[in-house]
Amino acid sequence: MPTKRPVAVATALLAAGFTLAVSDTNTAVFGADNLPSLAPAKPVNLPPIVERTLPNGLRIVLLEDHLQPSLSVRLAIPAGSVRDSREKVGLAGATAELLDKGTTTRTETQIADTIDALGASLSASADSDYLFVSASGLSSYANTLFELMADITLRPTFPADEWERLRTRTLSGITADLGSPESVAGSVLSRRVFGSHPYGNYDSGTPETLAVITPTDFRNFHTQYFVPNGSVLFLVGDISAAEATVLASKYFAGWQSRNTLPAPKPPVPVAQTKNRVTIINKPGTEQTQIRIGSMIGSYADPDRTVVNVGNAVLGGGGFEGRLVKEIRVKRGLTYGANSGFSRSKDAGIFTISTFTKPASTGETVEIALAEAAKLAKDGPTETELGERKTYLSGSFAVGVATAQGVLGRIVPAILYGTGAGEVEEYVGKVEATTPDSVRDALAKALPQNGVGYEIVAVGDAKAIQPQLAKFGDVTVIESDDLDLNAPDLTKPQAAAPKTATPDTAAAFGESDEARSVGAKLLADAIAAHGGAAFTGIKTLIITGKGEFIAPPQAGNLLIPLDSLTLTTASGGRSRLAAASGFGDLLFVARGEGKGGFVVTPGGQPQELPAGRIPNVEPTAFLRAAVEKKYAVAGIMDDTVEKGSDGKTLIPLDIRSDKGDVTRVYLEEGTKRVRKIVAKGQGGKPAVVLLSNYTKPVSGVLLPGSVQIQQDGADVFRLTFDKIVVNAPVADALFEKP
Repeated sequence: MPTKRPVAVATALLAAGFTLAVSDTNTAVFGADNLPSLAPAKPVNLPPIVERTLPNGLRIVLLEDHLQPSLSVRLAIPAGSVRDSREKVGLAGATAELLDKGTTTRTETQIADTIDALGASLSASADSDYLFVSASGLSSYANTLFELMADITLRPTFPADEWERLRTRTLSGITADLGSPESVAGSVLSRRVFGSHPYGNYDSGTPETLAVITPTDFRNFHTQYFVPNGSVLFLVGDISAAEATVLASKYFAGWQSRNTLPAPKPPVPVAQTKNRVTIINKPGTEQTQIRIGSMIGSYADPDRTVVNVGNAVLGGGGFEGRLVKEIRVKRGLTYGANSGFSRSKDAGIFTISTFTKPASTGETVEIALAEAAKLAKDGPTETELGERKTYLSGSFAVGVATAQGVLGRIVPAILYGTGAGEVEEYVGKVEATTPDSVRDALAKALPQNGVGYEIVAVGDAKAIQPQLAKFGDVTVIESDDLDLNAPDLTKPQAAAPKTATPDTAAAFGESDEARSVGAKLLADAIAAHGGAAFTGIKTLIITGKGEFIAPPQAGNLLIPLDSLTLTTASGGRSRLAAASGFGDLLFVARGEGKGGFVVTPGGQPQELPAGRIPNVEPTAFLRAAVEKKYAVAGIMDDTVEKGSDGKTLIPLDIRSDKGDVTRVYLEEGTKRVRKIVAKGQGGKPAVVLLSNYTKPVSGVLLPGSVQIQQDGADVFRLTFDKIVVNAPVADALFEKP
């Protein structure tokens, strides 16, 4: 049995040599007069670290600690968010969260029940460079912990229903983040500093990127990037090297190594001759969130520790930092200000964070820039440095007083740094810093002469732009146009279809050939959907489930529709009744331009004009085109569009008796309707996407899935599982309840 020994110093106080004066009655006396001076911090002496490598390339790093009968395990896999494609940002993080939602051998409930019975923990998460699977518990349960870790790592199933639930939760979090100026400011700064590199991504994803991620993407990501070669299994706790090697071999030796795509190249700083200012406009806000930053070196930067000491003087040391003293204490411009150096495998970011009222935005930015430049030019005083060194050494000792704390230090040291020796060397490096070494390190890390910063302000542009113009070129982005994952931070503007505006409608069907082609395409579409059976539809009752996405002014809230019934009747009447976890929703169109109403959970019926009633059964428009003999025209130019499955779509224009032009896209070959673009609210395009055609019902072929978009954003995503044609429908269904 190995000799028991602590992983690190017992407590922060002992590590710092701090002792309390004790009276004869053994009661601690805390008076200021009898507090002893602090002794120099002691270095951390770790037990020897044992390393092994399995034949498949999996590296094992073990630090034995037999002081407590516990074990902490962390598996690092090179599958972080830098692996996300631009179109599917959020994939790595979601992959991690879904690992324990079911495997080929266990359900989510079985996994959770096993962990609860052990009093243990099991989780997964992703940072920029790695995906981590972690477990901790009593060392006597090591075999079960390894078995569960291996199961969720190697055999996850990524259930579709779990992804839908996770997507809903993630979108709710994104909505909350986008509503928080503080969160927006930090995310915008990352994008500006790292440009188009994945380090600048908003890793949770956006509604657009999450919408296109499917369970197939998770399986592909898992197959491509979950490999043992390049992965590291860390263990800290009550286990021997021999036991750890046996368990790792038992559960991970069958993990097959293979080549993967290389990670993106490190971001390259762009030389700037001036600062750059980005304002996210939120009119009327009473505070301005301010972020100032620049790109710095990676975690392996040899000056990392010295720079961190300097940061503790500037703004990383709580209320003793210069930023707080200058901005809050002396001038009362804010409640808080801080700075930090955050580093990843290939690069990092320096950030100053604060907030103030609009009128003092420029003054606050000026002070922050001046304090950073002053420290990089002159360095700290001896007094400041001594206080901050004591603070950092004590904080470090607290952090490594537990096995989990040591694990948290060793993992980045090995994955991103120069090795575990960094942990033992930390206190010595802190104590060795001098005012000159801090000055020199900051001068190298920060932009020369204070020029080259990204400055981000989230607030009222009208009030703050004149104050910020003197710091550099200013870009103003409206908050509604913000896309955190776009390189330029702005959403693409949806282009209206050529024939959906009055200007182009005037030239509708300008040639006999166009009208002839249009008539043929419409006839083909009707035949593809059932011919006479399709045009003979009087009523439809369709059931299924889906999602409703509230408009931006309502927070873009995604509401899962656990069940829905869509009822349509002649005359353009439709009724969508849906049940959700938030309550029942009802959308009714009375038909024939009579408007309609909507009922939201807990609310009263709200009248809506005809242009704002979503057309959730769009094939009714084709029947109206036949019945009312709408004018039709083929598109005689080279307009070509592809569906999401890559199939060619053929455009057809239909003009209603009111002169509105709708473009209908038919799938080449089948002539099924795949897309409809019409004039929506305010003249902006409304888009309906139709897919998943299966078997005809009563001779009628209808889509199994419908996606409705307004202004380029989804409003409904619906999936149908049952369709009933021409069943009796009561007129009362289309009246207010």
